[in-house]
Amino acid sequence: AQNFVSKTTENFDLILIDIFQDNFMPSFLFEPEFVQKIKTILSKKGTILFNTMVLNTIDVQRNVAYLKLFSDNEYKISKISKLEKYNEVLIITKQ
Repeated sequence: AQNFVSKTTENFDLILIDIFQDNFMPSFLFEPEFVQKIKTILSKKGTILFNTMVLNTIDVQRNVAYLKLFSDNEYKISKISKLEKYNEVLIITKQ
């Protein structure tokens, strides 16, 4: 995913991020550089669905910090928490 996102020049209406190794999520998913590239390839009115795992307060803080990377007026943000107990889906739509 990291390699694909860094190299693609296409734009997408929908980007699904759902990457786990058991209950571990790769840290690159939350890095500003990766987020910036996701923003670049997301088409106008496009949506990101990001399935995350929240097991503790550190994971809650991680998701809050992630959403702050989209805090400008260009994005509408919502989330669905406690899906199957530990999942939180972040829904980010470009306006």
